[in-house]
Amino acid sequence: MLTIHDVSFFAHPEWFGRREGARRRWTCRLAAANASTVLTDSAFSRDEIVRWVGVPPARVRVAPLGISTRVRMPFYLLPGDLLLLSPLYFIAPETYTGMAVTAGNGGLIPWQAGWATGIGRFQFVLGRELGATFYGYGIQNTAFAPPATPGGEARVVELKSIYFDLPILEYRPYRAFDTKQSSALLVQLFVGADIPQRTTVTWPPGAPGVKFDNIYSIGVRVIFDWRRYF
Repeated sequence: MLTIHDVSFFAHPEWFGRREGARRRWTCRLAAANASTVLTDSAFSRDEIVRWVGVPPARVRVAPLGISTRVRMPFYLLPGDLLLLSPLYFIAPETYTGMAVTAGNGGLIPWQAGWATGIGRFQFVLGRELGATFYGYGIQNTAFAPPATPGGEARVVELKSIYFDLPILEYRPYRAFDTKQSSALLVQLFVGADIPQRTTVTWPPGAPGVKFDNIYSIGVRVIFDWRRYF
């Protein structure tokens, strides 16, 4: 099984150096010729792979990307407390503003307070941000499973799952702003869990169902945030 995201080195060889373009085209054709199935992100990429690489359409499967959302909510002492206390802004705006500023720097939890160093700012942010990516909701998400019997065909599965990620530690080595623009570099250490919700075997007909296990992960995310103000 092989994943190809795009074949721009075929469609637009002028974007690549002669040697690099030739290397990519050769390795792509070789890998595709030896793969039983080719996965890609979109119908457009599927058509381009069929056109330029010569893979039969029946061997190319589209596995779309998920729909992602993220919520970041600093809290004073408990998650959601600033939202519940928002009416306080109309009674004592200075008090509420002070609580919000404190919340942004870790709130009343000592070990979540940010600390500045000579190489940047560190902060534990566990419980202050949650990301969720939905696979198979509104967009077909295809996965592949081993054959039900030895020597049989691989099973094609329509899968719905939700991937949650929870940042633990943030590192900001750089941040700058003025009246017209701002920029910042952020590095996050996070943990994640991919939770299957529903599976349906679509091929071969009559094949038994597949049970997917939860997948747990740990990773590092690098974010560059640049904004221009008008």
